Amino acid sequence: MNVYEIITERICQSIERAIKTGEPLPWQKPWVWANAPRNYLGSEYKGVNALLLEQGEYLTWTQICDLKKHNPEVKLKKGCKKDMVVYFNFRECEKEATNENGEKMITKKNIPYLRYYSVYHIKYVEGVESKVQEVKYEHKPIESAKRIFEGYTAAENIKVKHVKGGRACYSPVSDTITLPLMEQFERLEEYYGTAFHEMAHSTMSRVGRNAGGHFGDSEYSKEELVAEMSANMLLAHCGINTVLSEQNSIAYMRGWLKALKDNTAWLVSACGKAQKATEYILGTVKEKS
Repeated sequence: MNVYEIITERICQSIERAIKTGEPLPWQKPWVWANAPRNYLGSEYKGVNALLLEQGEYLTWTQICDLKKHNPEVKLKKGCKKDMVVYFNFRECEKEATNENGEKMITKKNIPYLRYYSVYHIKYVEGVESKVQEVKYEHKPIESAKRIFEGYTAAENIKVKHVKGGRACYSPVSDTITLPLMEQFERLEEYYGTAFHEMAHSTMSRVGRNAGGHFGDSEYSKEELVAEMSANMLLAHCGINTVLSEQNSIAYMRGWLKALKDNTAWLVSACGKAQKATEYILGTVKEKS
């Protein structure tokens, strides 16, 4: 049994067991972004708010007023701008309906509606110090993984950008891989797992795999399974996959498989496509060296 088969069997068995038992597998983002848009109390803004807001902490007017009670120097700077945070709320509505016996009845339904409130970036608030403590991890690159990543991207003329932030992605339009900084990862194998994941996405057009579809749909979910399984195969090839990184990877794949209604046939299909992507990447690096 080769290394690909060992990884495939172990991961498939773990995911299938989770499906049968209903075991929750929470995925955690493996990199730290201390300066993500967040409320002054510490919670990060999600969804569209993460796109609407710049990096750093935000305060509501109520929070500013509460802080001012303890420190009279707290105030908004002249010319400050306010930003908008949006969220969904629900309103209960009553609707008249007829049941199967022809009787009229009142049903209640929660209707979502969009709300918003204003927030102020901490840079516009005097007398308030940031609570964020930036974390940096020092790592020495793993040569086997570095050689694969840099060798493949150089051979294929793929652009690589390291950006301090919360995004890791591959853009087929510009043929660019964007990654967080290595220093944002507590565990170095998670950095390479993320790099290999995006690298696997870049093989789509190169090995004739279908495009990834739109976020959340079945084609997108299948492509995420392929990319994550390929990343595991590459980590195993380098001998740096760990129990923790593999468990997080399994949780990630379990989440996307749920979008495919727990159809494990797609997991098996993804494994075959992942091996093809992995062999293409390694073959390209081998030819270059």
